[in-house]
Amino acid sequence: ANGVDVYFHLFTATELSARGQQSLTRAHSLELRKALAHAKAVRFQVTENEATCGQMSTGKFYKVEMCVKLIETAMENEDLEYDALVVTRPDLEYRAPQGQTIWDFVPRHSRQINWYRKVGDEMYAADFKRGLALSATLTQAKCCDLDNRYPPQCFVKGHPAPRANFIQQRHFQQHM
Repeated sequence: ANGVDVYFHLFTATELSARGQQSLTRAHSLELRKALAHAKAVRFQVTENEATCGQMSTGKFYKVEMCVKLIETAMENEDLEYDALVVTRPDLEYRAPQGQTIWDFVPRHSRQINWYRKVGDEMYAADFKRGLALSATLTQAKCCDLDNRYPPQCFVKGHPAPRANFIQQRHFQQHM
């Protein structure tokens, strides 16, 4: 593909996860307005969705699935094709190491299938077809065993809830 299309599914009310509570400053509002002006499609969510796996942060899985629906609708309506899918939180800024971009994480032959790259804790890139299919099923990702705290990588010492990012990454790695 010659260009990049950006899709947003934004939650705009009080979040149930304490981790997600931050004030939107005027400067951030202006940046968001500029970003939304260039978006291919935008959807706003005004009530919080259910979380899964005993972890409030897994609420993002539903939001990713809703963004996938925006992409699928645009693809159907406009006969679009994409090579790669990149998913991140809209409130984060990615700063690549000097001389790199997010696209340096995409294989040189981007039409290669079944690739997945974790980029930090809150971003991933994947081949488009498989990445879209797996992103569309994130709410069905296998939970960690809360009673036995297994696998151990799913848990942070001293915190009762599993790590949503671990659940998400495992979902992709097991199905790619």
